[in-house]
Amino acid sequence: MKGFSVMKIRLGSLAGFYAAGFGVVGFVVSVLAAMSASVSYGQATESLLKGLVFGVSVGVLQAIFVTAIYAALGAVVGFLNALVFNVIAGISNGIHLEVKEDK
Repeated sequence: MKGFSVMKIRLGSLAGFYAAGFGVVGFVVSVLAAMSASVSYGQATESLLKGLVFGVSVGVLQAIFVTAIYAALGAVVGFLNALVFNVIAGISNGIHLEVKEDK
């Protein structure tokens, strides 16, 4: 077994990873909310077509903005997590990993 220590995480790398993950979650949440809004608008207007058109138009805008907001928040959270990890790893000598090489 080989031993490795993780001493530092690139801030941008973890921020990008979190942004992508949060962005996917934001997109799924916004699509589900748009579907719910379409049903609500359809019931309120008593017209499936009007409700669908209004719900989809609102849903597309919502999907863009909610996804962007979630991704931005994810980037901030990832950046802060990497920053905290780097500070703690500097004090505590990092995380030691034992890795077994497959043959």
